[in-house]
Amino acid sequence: MIIRWLIGHFWKFAKWLLFGVVAYLLAGIAGSLAPLGGEARSSAGIQVFVVSNGVHTDLCLPINNAIKDWRGTFPPQTTFPGREVAYLCFGWGELNFFVNTPRWSDLTAKTALRAILWPSAAAMHVTPWSQEPLVNTRCRRIFLSEDQYRRLCGYIEESFALSASGMVQDLGKGYGGGDKFYAATGAYHLFNTCNEWTSRGLHRTGIQTALWAPFAQSVMLHLP
Repeated sequence: MIIRWLIGHFWKFAKWLLFGVVAYLLAGIAGSLAPLGGEARSSAGIQVFVVSNGVHTDLCLPINNAIKDWRGTFPPQTTFPGREVAYLCFGWGELNFFVNTPRWSDLTAKTALRAILWPSAAAMHVTPWSQEPLVNTRCRRIFLSEDQYRRLCGYIEESFALSASGMVQDLGKGYGGGDKFYAATGAYHLFNTCNEWTSRGLHRTGIQTALWAPFAQSVMLHLP
């Protein structure tokens, strides 16, 4: 009787789990295809990049220009010693996933389920680039006006959880390429993913993006 009861409840759980996965995927596709906002795009201005690894997206900005000098927050000589830095790539995501998954082969079921099933602490991942990213299928370039660029920089700054003294909080080294993790605002969960963070940043500037962007493809789909 107990075994039969367990089997029956297992199949009920499996059915509801499958239903949830399918519903999430369908909602993600619908949200990805639905456009949100959209000021006229320009072919000139301040160039920024959206970089994807197929799963996660980053916003890549010049480390310094007339509008924003990130060197005040991330001094290259101390933050990224020995590296020439022309661009900084910013990515928001789940802290535990970031820290414990330097390679996809390091991904465990526990880490994945923790990131998916309930809200958890977030982190900002900052990666230095020595040169302008190469535009290809996984890297898109957009041009922003000065006002749009200010809005994007403000959005990124708001994503860092600051200390009592107003400083970004270093959580330690990243994956070995000079990158670093920092404490972030917000909570990561199934409906607030790293790609949704990127999408909201683009929407802040007025760039057309997805209504809901749970996947990297959701973001890249709307970029030229």
